[in-house]
Amino acid sequence: MFYHNIPEKFGVLTRSREDLLNLRNTVAHYNFKDFELNKKRYKDAINLFEYHLGHDIAGIKELPKFDTKPSIKSILIEIEKLRPDLFKIDTKKDDEIEYFYNKHRLLLDLCDEIAIYNGYETKELPSPWTIIRQMYAINKDKKKFNFGFLQLKLFNK
Repeated sequence: MFYHNIPEKFGVLTRSREDLLNLRNTVAHYNFKDFELNKKRYKDAINLFEYHLGHDIAGIKELPKFDTKPSIKSILIEIEKLRPDLFKIDTKKDDEIEYFYNKHRLLLDLCDEIAIYNGYETKELPSPWTIIRQMYAINKDKKKFNFGFLQLKLFNK
């Protein structure tokens, strides 16, 4: 199963074996200092192996990487590019509460995963309400932009 998909970056995959072995030893020996020093490499190695095993995180195969610690808005914009369905709210759904709850839960999970992958500590993560409010603000800004663009097109004809 593991070699079912031959990775494009096979050299990276083989080099990641050492990181996974070091991570195992770090965990087994409670070496918190080593984990803090190499956390980013360990996360990269785990994500790479998960990807080649055929696993994904809520439909995303590879988590976006940022050069610097991103804002929550930047993370949400990346999520929207990868999973736009999580930003589309259909108020005519039959089971609204279940429908919204599942979309919001997935969005929060993805946001946390990407934030931690890109340098956030768990204690730094904003509240779920803050993330959801930001998602609705992005949707609102997008609607304003689309409405303004539509008006501009109508007036220029």
